[in-house]
Amino acid sequence: MRYNIEDVRHFVENVFQSEIKIRRYSFESDATNAELEDRFLDFQDECLSLYADSPFNYLNAYNGKKSDEDKQKWLNRMAERKIFLIKEYKKPIYTASKEYVSTLSNTLYVIYSSGEYKNLNNEYITKFYATEIEGKIKLIWYKNVTAEGKWKSYEDFELIKDEGEFVKALKLEAPENKENLRHYNSF
Repeated sequence: MRYNIEDVRHFVENVFQSEIKIRRYSFESDATNAELEDRFLDFQDECLSLYADSPFNYLNAYNGKKSDEDKQKWLNRMAERKIFLIKEYKKPIYTASKEYVSTLSNTLYVIYSSGEYKNLNNEYITKFYATEIEGKIKLIWYKNVTAEGKWKSYEDFELIKDEGEFVKALKLEAPENKENLRHYNSF
């Protein structure tokens, strides 16, 4: 693999910046549904693998029919996701088809991030998984935290059976949630 944990950090920061730009564009402009769809498809092609698009599907939602007041309420709630922690693993075990798995790197990165709204911005909300696919870093999977504090995928299967052997962690910003902070401080 030619990428390292810092490269993944910069990639994910760019993904989250692109996410909020597209989201804001959908509320601040007179974009058509087709224009939003094109931006989302470009984002998807550049950043996401087949199984990682669900957390971002809302980006192609057409908001042109909302009132200016409703649009402003949504804009005021938005926040760029924060990256709290990135963990690097070697030799993950995947459950997808051999053809798909053969395109994935033997290094997996797990990114602990906040949500995309201000009220969800100080605690772990989503765990994204990234790896190199055909020479590019891409998000390949995700899990969201449940009300019970468990990680859950809302897909019909699990792409990652085992994250693999832990290599190292990159701590970026401490979350405020006590359980998240305990996890964060354990690295």
